[in-house]
Amino acid sequence: MGHQAPCRKCGSARLRVVGQSSTPPGVIVKCDACGHWSLVVGGAPAAPDVDTRRVERLVHLVVSDKGLACQVQGVARVREGWQVTVLAGPERGLVRFDVKADSLGTMRASIERGLAHIAP
Repeated sequence: MGHQAPCRKCGSARLRVVGQSSTPPGVIVKCDACGHWSLVVGGAPAAPDVDTRRVERLVHLVVSDKGLACQVQGVARVREGWQVTVLAGPERGLVRFDVKADSLGTMRASIERGLAHIAP
């Protein structure tokens, strides 16, 4: 998500950034409704989604490495980083914590602290 213009083929707002282009500079988006791919030149508004997916993969990696009994519900861009939401089972419900933008090692440590109270 994150791209604001609708799909050029079907008009759906269900677009997802799937890549970047250096010439011309922009982002490649795919419509989840019809499958149409298009280039958005100068796609700066959608660029944070590439980073968001990277953080989401990092969260999934920590959950897998620690063998935690939870499901990642989403990672959303916020002012100084990302907000992570996980479902920690019926007893704990949804758990949310923030991860500040930093090096991957520091962000991984922050994710581990956010998930520390969830049992494997």
